[in-house]
Amino acid sequence: MTPYLPPECLQEIFINLVDDIQTLHSIILVNKLWYENGISILWRKPFSYDNDWNNLYKIIPIYLYFLSKETKDELEIHEISIPIKPSINYISFIRELDLYNLLMQLCEWMIDHLEITMGNMDGIVFDYLDSEYFFDIFNEVPSNWFTKISKLEYDGQHLLKKFQENAYNINSLSFGFHTFIPDFIPSISSLISTQNNLVDLDLYLGYNDSEIIIFEIILTLTTNCVHSLKSLSLASGGNGIVQNVKELEMLSRCNHLERLQLRNVEFTNYNNNNFLFEFSNLTSLELFDVRMVSQNSEEDLVNLIKQIMKNSKLISLDLEPFIGDKYCNLVESIPHHCSNLTELTLKINDTYENTMVAILTILPLFNNLRILRITEDWGGIQLDGDIYINQLSLILPNQLQIFNITGLLFSDEHLNLFLEKCCSNLKQVVLLLKYYDDKHEQIIKSYSLERNKVIEDIFVSIDSRSEITINWK
Repeated sequence: MTPYLPPECLQEIFINLVDDIQTLHSIILVNKLWYENGISILWRKPFSYDNDWNNLYKIIPIYLYFLSKETKDELEIHEISIPIKPSINYISFIRELDLYNLLMQLCEWMIDHLEITMGNMDGIVFDYLDSEYFFDIFNEVPSNWFTKISKLEYDGQHLLKKFQENAYNINSLSFGFHTFIPDFIPSISSLISTQNNLVDLDLYLGYNDSEIIIFEIILTLTTNCVHSLKSLSLASGGNGIVQNVKELEMLSRCNHLERLQLRNVEFTNYNNNNFLFEFSNLTSLELFDVRMVSQNSEEDLVNLIKQIMKNSKLISLDLEPFIGDKYCNLVESIPHHCSNLTELTLKINDTYENTMVAILTILPLFNNLRILRITEDWGGIQLDGDIYINQLSLILPNQLQIFNITGLLFSDEHLNLFLEKCCSNLKQVVLLLKYYDDKHEQIIKSYSLERNKVIEDIFVSIDSRSEITINWK
């Protein structure tokens, strides 16, 4: 009897292979069933995979092959060369389309297909970011197509209205504007207000010389997405987003919010520690370059952050706010509010020696910590890592798997000692050395061999000092 797997087992296998392109290419050779499932996954988002691995431009002719005769005539596309005519309508499997990558792959295909001779070329221009071309394309798309969109990543200025009028089922929405334009705010708010079930909003508002006010967006979120929003990321460049503390209180009404990320945000109008909010379902919090404008700005910001952590369910915490001496106090308070953390990111520099002491004090209190990052604060100088090796070896959690310690600077003669004392259970470590050469690579390989740790890769980034990332299998 031919062995077989039950459908539920096969389904579980295929689900776990969604991003494993190499394996997907292998399983399509097993049998017809595996071929059909593998092909449907590979074509789900064909222009989003790694270009070098797949040589994706080679599938452009297949894509063009399935265009209607009318479209081919209009585009003057004739006799498209395909080695074997497709027996399956691959295009029907597409669920996610990256227009930028599609156009880039089309360029690659044109260069390969047309066999352009560089010696005869006077010039070539391919303006793939020209919004007018995108505008023309989208004007031809039937309105009912937009109703099927559930995920939108957008960086532009002219297409929002088309989405506002026709896209109602977006659950993941991401904006990445390079330059802030005030008209974005009402347009984004309008788009949010039309969604039936917005779950994830990632908003980068670009650079601006003056403050960015987002009250309209916050009001829309807390009016339309109270029961759906689970993840919110707000960020900008330049002078940053200005947010009244009352807006944070408004956000706390989103009672299913699990992830909150604020980058380059300035809080204003803080009064008397009188907080009226609670993020009871929050599991992930990231605060980077967050500031407070008030009479006692640092102390007030510490109290604000403590209130966010209080009564939460945080398992992932990244605290890199704009705080000076009070940062140490904030670090010391973490275990009182977040004892179940599995991931923690903190910052240090030469002015934060007390903070390093606080970190060493709190680490033994985390029984579930898997990922720890102690990074460099901007504008500072790394502390001498050599003097902390013995202390770290005594208090690092046994279950720790990933350790980024780029807030400390280690001398080359202490590399082996650090590996021996601090890395025995790790799958990844990221550290800074004063310099790096073949001698250090040999130290890493010798240590790994002695400990039966198989190196997956070693990545070295050399700037003013050497940042080394070691991955073990």
